Amino acid sequence: MDTPEEKYQRMAMAMQKVASELKGESERGCVVLAFAWMDDQLTNNLRKFLLPSAQQSAKADELLGVGRPVGDAAAKIDLCLRLGLLHQHTHKSLHMFRRLRNDFAHMASDISFSTPSIHDRVLAIFDNEEPVIRSLWESIVQDPEVRAATEHNRNKSGPHILRTALGTRSLFEQTAASLVAGLISIEYALTPIKPPGRVNA
Repeated sequence: MDTPEEKYQRMAMAMQKVASELKGESERGCVVLAFAWMDDQLTNNLRKFLLPSAQQSAKADELLGVGRPVGDAAAKIDLCLRLGLLHQHTHKSLHMFRRLRNDFAHMASDISFSTPSIHDRVLAIFDNEEPVIRSLWESIVQDPEVRAATEHNRNKSGPHILRTALGTRSLFEQTAASLVAGLISIEYALTPIKPPGRVNA
């Protein structure tokens, strides 16, 4: 079992990787990629927790595969909550991220992080994830852009500094990265369920 320091280091590394990779994407690509990471991590968490698929290939998984009962993101989010693999506030954030991804992936009209409704939704996700952001503040502030934007406000709380100092896109990137890191930490803490013992007749 990992020590708290090892868990924190793993989460910090995941956060930095996700945040840095999102910076290289277009706005649309940033949102779509961020949620793809979340969706993949939900799948990993379910695969680790549930009994193995009868299929040899992950792509042929009768439960989690594409077009299967728990193949879409909304179903995975809801199942993870029902199995106790997510907190209620994370469940809410994941659905907000999912709807944001849908808007960026499917809308033909031009939308961006400067669109007022998108800006408001990113702030709502950030506010919902504030407890996680607060606990991961020291990792977040390692990002050079965050450090530069927050240097003059060190006496305030991390979430307050981020909310007022960063633009909508940077706020989105940091919130997405912290959520992915949180989902990864859940995977490492999971104990797979066991099949029932054999009943002798």
